[in-house]
Amino acid sequence: MNPLVFILIILLLNLASASDSAIPGLKFLQDPLYIAFQAAPFWFFSQSLNRNPCYPSLAALNGIPNPGTPVPIVPEPGKGCPNPGPLKGAYSPGNPFPTYFTVRFCPRDQSWRVVYSLYFSHEGMGALGRRHDWEWVAVIWKKCPRAERQEKDLWCKSRLVRSINNKAEKQDWGSVHDTVNGADEVRNQGDRGKNHPLIYVGAFKHAMFDTRKTWLNVIGRDEDEFRNNDWFYWAANSLVPGETIERAWDYGEAKSTPGWVYDRVCEEVYD
Repeated sequence: MNPLVFILIILLLNLASASDSAIPGLKFLQDPLYIAFQAAPFWFFSQSLNRNPCYPSLAALNGIPNPGTPVPIVPEPGKGCPNPGPLKGAYSPGNPFPTYFTVRFCPRDQSWRVVYSLYFSHEGMGALGRRHDWEWVAVIWKKCPRAERQEKDLWCKSRLVRSINNKAEKQDWGSVHDTVNGADEVRNQGDRGKNHPLIYVGAFKHAMFDTRKTWLNVIGRDEDEFRNNDWFYWAANSLVPGETIERAWDYGEAKSTPGWVYDRVCEEVYD
């Protein structure tokens, strides 16, 4: 199906329903789009020293891979990338971009894993950069404890996995620092255990975090990457199936395409 059709369906879904905390197992088999909506993250992006970040792009243009953009030599991480949109202070609505999703059952630990992936046309600057970047977060769903005792087929959010360049950070759902139940709560800080995580994207190499970090405004170590809340965009508004990104497509050193992550997301390293 055309990605634009999926985006239209998502917009209608947002108007018609709210996220559910517990999901019937049959939904995972019948309606992956509905499942992806249930924990779709709010993405946050930040300016660094008044310089725009490299904002997410379409991963495909006219049916072929996005060719990417050259890594900036000058300290302008957003050079050649889409404009995030007008900056009107913190929590400015960002321009739309696609979030590519996949849904997979993992027999090893009896979990469903929903991956949300972003494509960037480059990452970093100078010698610390490269053309193309894929980053992602995954929500792990397991049988709800009470439902399992009652032999009901209901599934709850269990863990969050975040890509930090070549690593993956894992945490229990209840420990995710900022979660909300909808766009009207997006300014809330410190709410735990709700339906949608607030994900703060690193300003340079696009590592994924559940907290802000607004000091030491440099690239630095992965965990020190600057991230803030200048712009936000809800993934639920532009969900696109990861299968639209063909496995044979070449994104250079950026290997973690939706298909690549789908093949590996059940591995123990991502638990």
